[in-house]
Amino acid sequence: MAINIPATLVKVDRTLTAQGLYTPATYSETIIKNSNVYDPITGTYDASAPTLHSFNVVFLNSDHNSQEDNRYSVTAEIMILPQNISFEPNMDQIYVIKGHNWHVSGIKLSPLDSLWEITVGRK
Repeated sequence: MAINIPATLVKVDRTLTAQGLYTPATYSETIIKNSNVYDPITGTYDASAPTLHSFNVVFLNSDHNSQEDNRYSVTAEIMILPQNISFEPNMDQIYVIKGHNWHVSGIKLSPLDSLWEITVGRK
C-alpha cells in the first residue's frame, strides 16, 4: 500500500493550523536582473522590486548559547511544509520570525519532497 504524500500533507497542515502550532515568518527576495542599466538616482544597477514571501513554520527545538565558531547564540530547527512556501530554501536566506532575523545554516529536504527541515540561527 502506497502512502499518498500530498493528501497526508494536507491533513498535517490542517492539524498544525487547528492546534495553533504554526509561527508566521517572512522572507524578502530580490532578484537581480541581467542588466547593465545603471540608475544614477539610487546608485545601483537595475533590479526588480523585492518580493515578500509569507509562510508558516513549526519550531521543532531551539538551543540557547550554542555559539559555535562565534556564529550564533541561538539556533533552532524549523519545519516547513512545501505547499506553504513559494520559493526554494537555500543557505543565503534570512527569515524574519517573531521579529528576529534568523539566518539559514542548514537545509534538509525529506524524502519525496514532503518536508523541509531547516536549521536557523541568530545572534
